[in-house]
Amino acid sequence: MTTDLDTLVTALYVKIDDKIGGTRRPGRPPLLSDSELICLAVAQALLGHHSEARWLRFAHAHLSGMFPYLPERPGYGYRASHSRFFWGLRLYLVCTPAGMPIMWALANPKIGEREVLAAMLEIDAKLVADRDGVLLISDKGFASKPFEETLAKQGIELLRPSRKREKQRHGEPMLKKVRQLIESVNDTLKGQLDLEHHGGRTFEGVAVRVAQRILAMAAAIWHNNKTDAPITRSLIAYDH
Repeated sequence: MTTDLDTLVTALYVKIDDKIGGTRRPGRPPLLSDSELICLAVAQALLGHHSEARWLRFAHAHLSGMFPYLPERPGYGYRASHSRFFWGLRLYLVCTPAGMPIMWALANPKIGEREVLAAMLEIDAKLVADRDGVLLISDKGFASKPFEETLAKQGIELLRPSRKREKQRHGEPMLKKVRQLIESVNDTLKGQLDLEHHGGRTFEGVAVRVAQRILAMAAAIWHNNKTDAPITRSLIAYDH
């Protein structure tokens, strides 16, 4: 455990508990609150524990002071022989230039990319409505004049590479640098947060583990920004 991780988990707990801590459900209060559960999930992702069983052993040994109640055993484990799963799902992620996740979705790969993005923007319409104009950068898969006209009506300008036989689009020269940023975000999720080794065995399990890693990256960026870290998307201080 590092002091930085302790500080991050503590700050995240306070932030989350301020938002949801006052919510009460019928019946006895849970032994492990929602705020504690989310903080534990972030810590698990940052420390790279794929197995829930091993993670709970680690948490009992190192985190019991911060989390008085921890379950003794998880409902399922992780088999190293099945470390890679393909569930036929595609991850869509919208980030700020700093890499902070804004929207995300898991979708059947048979669903068109533009259809998924349209649904994301419909569900989170307030995110766009609260901003005075949005620049959205994508790849060629989102090319469509009707789709871009629909985005424009929502105050969204789409910046993408030009297709074959299409004139160079405005702002296209800057896409090379943006592509490096996108690959860097992907590398953070796949490399440091082991996104491809999530261990989920059901749709719900995959969705929870993807959310866990996206939240971990967002929490690290948020905390680094609050502490004036030189590189806001660096997870090095928390992943060991």
